[in-house]
Amino acid sequence: MAPPFKQLQPAEFVHVVQQFGWQPAKTLIHMHHTWRPNHSQYHGVDSIQAMYDYHVNTNHWSDIAQHVSLAPDGTIWTGRPWNMSPASAAGYNSSRVFMFETIGDFDQGKDPLTGAQLDTVVLVIATLMKKFDLSASALKFHNEMSTKSCPGSAVSKQDILDKVGEFINAGGSNDAAASVLSETRRAEIFEAIGAGAEQADAMPEDAGELPEHDPAYEAAILNSLPR
Repeated sequence: MAPPFKQLQPAEFVHVVQQFGWQPAKTLIHMHHTWRPNHSQYHGVDSIQAMYDYHVNTNHWSDIAQHVSLAPDGTIWTGRPWNMSPASAAGYNSSRVFMFETIGDFDQGKDPLTGAQLDTVVLVIATLMKKFDLSASALKFHNEMSTKSCPGSAVSKQDILDKVGEFINAGGSNDAAASVLSETRRAEIFEAIGAGAEQADAMPEDAGELPEHDPAYEAAILNSLPR
């Protein structure tokens, strides 16, 4: 049910996390990188649609794998319904997991995870930790659940957690949650994240694993770029 995908500002994400009807509460946060598209290949909603098409039509999953995708400019794309189990890592999927993809290739020597995108990574993790009263152990990198390098060999989990702690201590999420959405915008976002969907629609679990260094997946992403 993911399309049409909606692009959120970080403050909008914080606001809807506070207001969404979570069933069940989340206990784990899974962090990934897309690998492809990398920063230079990212092309807005076309890239999100290409991931969706591959996940659904090639992998035969019920939806795009991730709940949200974090763009290089720091904005956040909606994805799979938030109450639904993600297709995160084989053997680790559950409706108690919130999974996000950070758009880029963050292996050594590739894209840098900096600036607005890093700020949004920190905000997303901190907001979910505060909402569900989670400790640092709730954050899981994909490479802790598989042999993949995801979310990138150049990304330090301790560095991310240190920044999350600083953000929470500074009250960053509280400031962002004060944002006010119009009724039209609120309804648009809530529809995109699966609010009001039948609970049965959120129950299927996709047992698969996200691709990394897969030529077929890379070709599908590259084919989505404008010519």
